[in-house]
Amino acid sequence: MRQSVEERLKVSRIYAYEVDACPRKSDSTRFALRDFMTNFFVYMIGVILVVGALAYGGSLMHISSTWIAVYSLAILGLGVMGAIVKTRQKEPS
Repeated sequence: MRQSVEERLKVSRIYAYEVDACPRKSDSTRFALRDFMTNFFVYMIGVILVVGALAYGGSLMHISSTWIAVYSLAILGLGVMGAIVKTRQKEPS
């Protein structure tokens, strides 16, 4: 027996209600966190690419691998701090 469109919509609404019934963070917090993580990870991918390019360039210039590691960690640390500052959510006031 075929269901009518109204019956299928009713079933889908019931299913959607049951899926959303589990307790979790509010929608605004969840979306803000997801946007923060997305922007943060995109920023960090860029920082990692820059660090990799500079490390490769340093190895082509025959710089000691110890110094390449030191400068790479320093640039990575600055990148993490910059990513946190750039992607920080504003406090509602």
